[in-house]
Amino acid sequence: MQRIKLTAKHFLVCLILGGLLVSNNFTLNKFIVILKLFFDVFIKSIIITFFISFILFILIDYSPGATGFLKQPFLHWYAKMLMFDLDSAKNYGPPIASYIYSDLWFSFKYIFLSVIFALTIAIIFLYYRKSVLINNCLIQPVLSFSFIHLIFIYLLIKELPYIHSDFLLIIALSIGSGVFYDYYSLLAKEHENIMNKDYSLFAAYSGYNVYKFARKDLLSNLAVITLSRLPILFSGMIIVEVLTRGIEPRYEGIGFRIWDSLKYNNFEISLIATALSIFVLTFI
Repeated sequence: MQRIKLTAKHFLVCLILGGLLVSNNFTLNKFIVILKLFFDVFIKSIIITFFISFILFILIDYSPGATGFLKQPFLHWYAKMLMFDLDSAKNYGPPIASYIYSDLWFSFKYIFLSVIFALTIAIIFLYYRKSVLINNCLIQPVLSFSFIHLIFIYLLIKELPYIHSDFLLIIALSIGSGVFYDYYSLLAKEHENIMNKDYSLFAAYSGYNVYKFARKDLLSNLAVITLSRLPILFSGMIIVEVLTRGIEPRYEGIGFRIWDSLKYNNFEISLIATALSIFVLTFI
């Protein structure tokens, strides 16, 4: 079988999904490889987060009025953050941990729901894309509509009656700013590539169910492509959170926390929120 070059994350996904890379008979070896790759991704996330956080720390620390804002060495602060030891900002008020994780979950909750929505629509479109009528009247208009910036889409649909505002936000996040067009195009391209592989063609020629033969490749590529969209959706969620500040419905998650902390010179909170967001996005 043709060998394919995979990144560590892609390889890990294939293993978890029971891909063709490791035989099911070697379950212990498979488990060890999964742990090793998981640890590899974890360490890379820590290193990437460290360098980006350090650059942000230097930029903030050299800003007027922000010198020494951490009140401790950067390495000490970073080690404490990795151990979830988050003190109160400026040594007063509630501990940062009491609200920063809930902010993080608030934002990622809508991001994950947006991914599920986009995936559902993409699968439906892939299934019906060969229908000329559906492709011309539904799929292509939606893909074209996707190029409109998510802010304009959200402002356009947020007043629609009888539809919950959260669902309208999910639609705007999953479709706007070309996100859905890019996501659908990648899925369609990978689907065609896998369907044209030798084992898929052999299965089709022999009368077998092609998707049973190709399901592991399909699932692993689907997982990797879907996870790669999360940083884009995160940036969109930040825009929505800042846009809706002070109006109803409000969406105040980690993006709003970063913006609001910078506005009121709470630089430590802003740096922690940014570093945690970077760690989560690089890890997944």
